[in-house]
Order: sequence, then C-alpha cells, then structure tokens
Amino acid sequence: MTLRIRIALAAGIAVAVTVVALATADYAATRSELRGGIDQALSARAQPFVAGQPDGPGNGQGPGSTPGPLLGAQRAPSSGPGRGPSSGPASAVVLRDRR
Repeated sequence: MTLRIRIALAAGIAVAVTVVALATADYAATRSELRGGIDQALSARAQPFVAGQPDGPGNGQGPGSTPGPLLGAQRAPSSGPGRGPSSGPASAVVLRDRR
C-alpha cells in the first residue's frame, strides 16, 4: 500500500470517527432537552391535582368537571319471551344509563 493510500485511509477514518462522535453528542443533547420539556409540561399539568383540585383549573365547567355517562351492567336471563337459545345462565349483557 502506498503512502498516499494510507494517508487517505487515515483521514477517512478520522472524519468518520468525528462524525459519529458529533452525531452521538447531538443526539444526547437533543434527547435531554426534549425530555426536560416533557417533564416541565407534565409537572405543570399535574399541579391542579397535587394542589387538591381534582377537577383541574377553572370553575368546574370544563371537560374534567363531570363524569361521562354512568352505565350500569345487568345480565339478561337466558330464557324467557323473546330470547333465543343460549349456552349458559346469561346470554347477554345489557347496558343502561343510570342518570
């Protein structure tokens, strides 16, 4: 191998190592910054719950102030008028609004 090829190979390897090192450092810095931003956002969102306000900020009229539909589950009997054959003691689960 000639001197010219050895120098070119050494320079290429040096450039490759430098690129990998810089890319790794940039990745670590960006990851740290993004995680810090997420941590701050989550902490800000959790403050109303930590402070003892379960419904969150506001006057209680926002999306977190009332629960969704209250559903109760009830098993329908497996026999009776309008029922088809079933494989067990209960053939269906009926949901109804309990408000």
